[in-house]
Amino acid sequence: MNKNSFKISEMTIVKIIYGMVALISGLTVGVVVATFVCLIKFFETLISFPLEVYRMMLQSYKTRIMMQAFMPESPEPEVDTRSKEEKMWDRHIERIRKKEKNNTNET
Repeated sequence: MNKNSFKISEMTIVKIIYGMVALISGLTVGVVVATFVCLIKFFETLISFPLEVYRMMLQSYKTRIMMQAFMPESPEPEVDTRSKEEKMWDRHIERIRKKEKNNTNET
């Protein structure tokens, strides 16, 4: 291989320079555009996310109110507030009445 066999024409050099300039400018513009889009999306999310959470909570509140209005909860069972002694006497009276019924049924 002599020096004349590997010759780059001026047109090839211009194409390489043009390609490098296009690559560098494309990357620069791409980074700027990507940063711009990123900032716009950030501010959009910063504003819209709290509003979306508020909307969902408001919808949940409305649903809960409707559920309470149209499907009321079952009433709570009555709590027996009598003392143990009162309950004991009530059971004793019930047993006496059952014995009396049994005695009347047998005769």
